[in-house]
Amino acid sequence: MNLCKSIASEHNLSETALSVPTGLTYKIRWFMPICEVNLCSHATLAAAFVLFNILEYEQNKIQFSSKSGTLIVTKNKEWLEMDFPAQPPIPEQILNAFSITPIACLKSEDYIVVFKDEQNILTAKPYLSLLSQLDLRRVVITAKEVILILLFGVSYQNMASMKILLQVLHSPSLFRIGQKT
Repeated sequence: MNLCKSIASEHNLSETALSVPTGLTYKIRWFMPICEVNLCSHATLAAAFVLFNILEYEQNKIQFSSKSGTLIVTKNKEWLEMDFPAQPPIPEQILNAFSITPIACLKSEDYIVVFKDEQNILTAKPYLSLLSQLDLRRVVITAKEVILILLFGVSYQNMASMKILLQVLHSPSLFRIGQKT
């Protein structure tokens, strides 16, 4: 893995895809100069472009095996189309932690919970004890104009830290991101 990070560092791009043929499929991994990431769609499409157009891959579909699951890129005339891994259902802890049901929940290295509007974010009072049971390092809640990051996990295991953090996060000026005019 150090060699992969070195290659990514040398390229100095946001992510570098490295793929290796494994029979009829390809194994793919993505690296930033400092770490490995679990999924990078634009680098996957770039790898498929190279396979189709430079290395003259003859099939119209390429199957990549990755940490995020199977990714299939299809060549459709001049276009490349990619199927993304399915997102799992919203975890019960997230559904029960908020008084309003989110419209979506995405999972990668963090949970990104999407609510209908800014008012849902401003009035959010999540049960942090439920969120601390989740398997990822944090929960990000968002709507069109606002994003709030609820940090917990390794550095926020005790409830006193969570209570202090929640008080800080309920100061709207601290978490408003570029309000649209």
